[in-house]
Amino acid sequence: MSQGRGFLALAALLFGTWRVWPAVAACLLFSLVDPLLLRMQILDSAVPHELLIALPYLLAVLALATFVGRAAAPAVIGRPFARQ
Repeated sequence: MSQGRGFLALAALLFGTWRVWPAVAACLLFSLVDPLLLRMQILDSAVPHELLIALPYLLAVLALATFVGRAAAPAVIGRPFARQ
């Protein structure tokens, strides 16, 4: 179950400029926010719970707004695969 994290996967792909290892690094960056979310809930901070839940998505939107201009899609995207 993806729990609605498909947007984060797409953001990681764009943030990683359509390359494997930068996309993995972006996934790790986005996933590091989840333990922070749990830690903040345990510490009973004054930060609203809804804001903590939205934090990975806010980080993804911020990353996309900053770096999306550099990401160019592969030239063969959208073409059907034809074995030569």
